[in-house]
Amino acid sequence: MAPTLYVLKTCPAVRAVLVTIAAIEVEIDIILVEKNYLYTEEFLKLNPQHTVPVLIDEDIIICDSHVIMTYLVQKYANNDLMYPNNLKKRILIDQRLYYDASVMFPIIQKVFKGLVSKEFKEIPSELKNDAVEVYNILEMYLSKSEWLVGNHVTVADISCCMTIKSLNILIPYDPKNHAKLALWLDKLNAISYFSVDKPYFEAYIERLKVISSS
Repeated sequence: MAPTLYVLKTCPAVRAVLVTIAAIEVEIDIILVEKNYLYTEEFLKLNPQHTVPVLIDEDIIICDSHVIMTYLVQKYANNDLMYPNNLKKRILIDQRLYYDASVMFPIIQKVFKGLVSKEFKEIPSELKNDAVEVYNILEMYLSKSEWLVGNHVTVADISCCMTIKSLNILIPYDPKNHAKLALWLDKLNAISYFSVDKPYFEAYIERLKVISSS
């Protein structure tokens, strides 16, 4: 029986998992839900945090995109290139994933929360500065290697790419100051399995337009 993945079409974290699934070519049953479903009794039994993605594989339920990605690669990928068994490489990948989870993605959450709650109409300079710092840090990482960790695409690239693409719509990076970041994004988007992201990224942009115009 194939694993089941609950997704919300506009969520950047969901998109990272979907790209990973496409990359390793594993069969997954995708269940597309609406935001209000995340607060139903049925879903809260799966994930009390009422967030997506949620992966169910046999008797295990995983509720974090970064953990889902590393789990799927370890269990279903034909090789370990995207999440190496080598401890030193894996530690660096984990470091990038934790940075995404704790610093990068929360900026998007804060912006959306502020826009939806009408706390602000224009994104505050503090959040803009936070985004620029993220872009600067990734630019430094990419000055050392072609990808975020070494010379092969890993789950760190996929996860951070989905976050940066989404953050860039809200707070654009400067292509002149972040040339390596721009090139990195272009190279990732040119990879065939990244095409799965297109309809989801478009849905994200449309959602943002609705929020911004309300």
